[in-house]
Amino acid sequence: FDFRDYIGYGGNGVCIRPKDGIILSGKITLPVQHNGKPIKYLEKFAYQTELTHVFWVDDEVKPQLVELLSGTADTDGAFSGCNNLKYFETPSTMRKVGDWAF
Repeated sequence: FDFRDYIGYGGNGVCIRPKDGIILSGKITLPVQHNGKPIKYLEKFAYQTELTHVFWVDDEVKPQLVELLSGTADTDGAFSGCNNLKYFETPSTMRKVGDWAF
């Protein structure tokens, strides 16, 4: 995964996305933090057509996800085109699902 510091709707945190050219399939488990900072935003998982389930690592630190980032007329939302996605573990901290996120 690629990680970047991001300030958005939920304040300071880290945004996570797959590395360019990587194809995800089946069930994936996402980290809840990177370098001690919480993962609060997800983006660019679009068109991972083999992705079926998204979970968070089971850790003492609970997920702090706040937002699935939006798409625009020129970009795709966080999980748009993931037609086989059957399950997304939604943390209680989730506050915003952006336009075209799925």
